[in-house]
Amino acid sequence: AWIEKYPSHWECSKVKYYLEKLIAGGTPESGNADYWIDSGEGTPWVSIADITLNPDVSTTKKDVTDAGIKAKNLKILPKGTVLYSIFASLGKIGEAKVRLTTNQAILGLVPTKKLNKELFKYWLHSVEAHLGLLSSSNTQDNLNAEKVGNLPILLPPAEEQQTIAAFLDYETARIDR
Repeated sequence: AWIEKYPSHWECSKVKYYLEKLIAGGTPESGNADYWIDSGEGTPWVSIADITLNPDVSTTKKDVTDAGIKAKNLKILPKGTVLYSIFASLGKIGEAKVRLTTNQAILGLVPTKKLNKELFKYWLHSVEAHLGLLSSSNTQDNLNAEKVGNLPILLPPAEEQQTIAAFLDYETARIDR
């Protein structure tokens, strides 16, 4: 219902059906020195500032210790996970270039093999301007894992996804040049 016409061989569904994992983060107690360590010495802990500085996240401003991970029951996201902001700066996108964990404002999205990760990131960029319509707001706009998982998505077959993603990569690089 949200789009009038699309190719009949494309699937119209919800994002959650094309994700292996949708993982929320958290923040260990900030005043506990046992939970935090200098960047590069622990597990990178992603905040929105880290994605803003560089969407290809391999280092972060803060690292969390094993004790901090255990205390907050944080999940370690695999390299290649799509990082997606759900508080305040809605819809900012990054990618984990190393194993890491995130704060509660960032979701880790691990696409299934049926979903081309690069095309998925383009799609996430395309819906960013509309996320305010789905958000809850007190003092800032917020989404949650359920709302992100229920976002509608049109999905062409795998080969077509690859072709579209390659075209968008080419055209984006051309524009950037």
